[in-house]
Amino acid sequence: MNTSWPKRWLVKNRLSLTNPVDSASRGGDATKRSRGSREVLSIKHRICQRTKINVMGELQELINELVRFRNARDWKQFHKPKDLSAAIAIEAGELQELFLWKGDAEAAQVDRERVAEELADIFAFALLLAEHYDFDVKDIILKKMAQNGEKYPVEKAKGNAKKYDQL
Repeated sequence: MNTSWPKRWLVKNRLSLTNPVDSASRGGDATKRSRGSREVLSIKHRICQRTKINVMGELQELINELVRFRNARDWKQFHKPKDLSAAIAIEAGELQELFLWKGDAEAAQVDRERVAEELADIFAFALLLAEHYDFDVKDIILKKMAQNGEKYPVEKAKGNAKKYDQL
């Protein structure tokens, strides 16, 4: 099966990003929330209710390991926000380079290990940047998902690649 790990994890834990939990089961009033906010709360609810995995604890452990690795090498002096954001862009460029000038069939055969390496670099720099600003990664992602849910309501955006102002 060639399914990405997040999708496999969701399937394994019987979660779905497309079927919100009824707000009454949460004790909330769905009419007071936008659809995007309800969707994110629904996702959050299902994750809390159906899994025993402490994802945020594991994420914080990962951030702590990155900080220990960085500090042991005295690299904090080089990890200013400007430099971390540039590093993210550079690593994203290296990821794009793996697919450059390839057709769909050839791109599907790209070296998965190289993709994983570039993604690891991107994630590491992004987590260090979040740590610099003391962001709660889960909260900022859920907030952004709620914003996108409002910009891209399912009824208008499903199967459509247009930007929100063109829906």
